[in-house]
Amino acid sequence: MEFISTDNFDSDAEKIFWEAAKKAFKNKEPGYCWHNHPFTTYTGATKRPDFVILHPDWGLNVVEVKGCFMQHIDDIDGDTWYMQNYVEEEMTPYDDAQNKMYSILDRMKRYKGGILRNEQGNCKIWGRAYVGLPYINEPEWKGRFEDHPSTPKWEAICSTDLSPEKLHDKFANAPVKQNYPLKTDSDEWKTAYALISGSEPISSRRRRPTKRQDSKAAFLRKVEEKIKYFDLQQHRVAIQTPEGAQRIRGLAGTGKTIVLAQKAAYMHIQHPDWKIVVTFFSRSLYEQIINYIAIGFDL
Repeated sequence: MEFISTDNFDSDAEKIFWEAAKKAFKNKEPGYCWHNHPFTTYTGATKRPDFVILHPDWGLNVVEVKGCFMQHIDDIDGDTWYMQNYVEEEMTPYDDAQNKMYSILDRMKRYKGGILRNEQGNCKIWGRAYVGLPYINEPEWKGRFEDHPSTPKWEAICSTDLSPEKLHDKFANAPVKQNYPLKTDSDEWKTAYALISGSEPISSRRRRPTKRQDSKAAFLRKVEEKIKYFDLQQHRVAIQTPEGAQRIRGLAGTGKTIVLAQKAAYMHIQHPDWKIVVTFFSRSLYEQIINYIAIGFDL
């Protein structure tokens, strides 16, 4: 599993979950884990889940992490958690995780061509929402809230769930299963990754099928398919904002312009109060760059 962080950690609790997930999944499981990754909903709103995990067998998983201790939770009524002596007086962590999960699934289901939509009109990828509670252990959570009608049950990731074995079991054996396992070389998997990462800004032209698989035309189509999606290194460069200057170098046609445009879009999403200037030295690039930046907003 590849791990991609777009920003600094908002809390130590997020960092605890991040490190636990890396120990459990990195180099052991396929897929991607994004931290604090912005995406645009179908309606145009921008949301930033704490963590998004995409796995071919586990589907889409959204985790909202809270750094509260048990004594901070005064009461839970429905989706609302009433807090005491905490940074928030009220919060709705599980509802927030579900809303962000469904927003991503809705984008997938509505994607052009319906590649991620099944015959019933539902998204082929299933979603699961979790609440991460790295300062609350499972016995004290269950002792207080096991019989509560509206609190997370298997959806709660407690401090005692953060060992590599238990965290893996939490995701691999969750009651909600991915009924449509994806192959990592399939168009569905590549499209799901592209929609979350915002890494498919270029739509290739539809071409006639080639008769000979060893022809030059067939070779070119294979190349087009390979470069249709950003690779992981390009994605990291596009979404991360370093301190100080950054130089992006590459041969012609390697995607420098697209990376620059997506970086401008991400910077604006992360810092809407910033004034961002994009300069270039060719009038012929004007419409292209404007379009690429606009597509970057439609993450």
